[in-house]
Amino acid sequence: MISARITLRSVICTCIPFNAIKIDRSFVLALAHEKGQRMFGGLCALAASLELAVVVEGVETPEQLAIVPQWDDITVQGWIFSAALAPDDFADFVSVRRGGVAGGGKG
Repeated sequence: MISARITLRSVICTCIPFNAIKIDRSFVLALAHEKGQRMFGGLCALAASLELAVVVEGVETPEQLAIVPQWDDITVQGWIFSAALAPDDFADFVSVRRGGVAGGGKG
C-alpha cells in the first residue's frame, strides 16, 4: 500500500486559488470576551502561517477597532468608516477621504 501525506497547507495553497481570508462580523462581536479574542488570534495566526492576508468585516466601534491587530496584512471593513454607500456617494466619500471635494467628479 502506498500512502501520501497531504497537508492542509498543500491542499489550500495548490488546489484553492485565494490570497486572503475574511473574518466574519460574528468573530468581531466575540472580541468582547477572552475566548473570542483567542479564537480571533488563532484565525489570524492560521492566516499568517498560510501567508494569507486577512479582511476583518463588521468593525463598528472604536473599541472593536482597537482590539483588531494592526498588522500590514489586515484590512478592516465596517461601519466605523462608513455605512453602505451608493456608487456616486462612494466616489464622493473616496474623494473627500483623499483630501478632495465631494461632488467634484460629477457633471
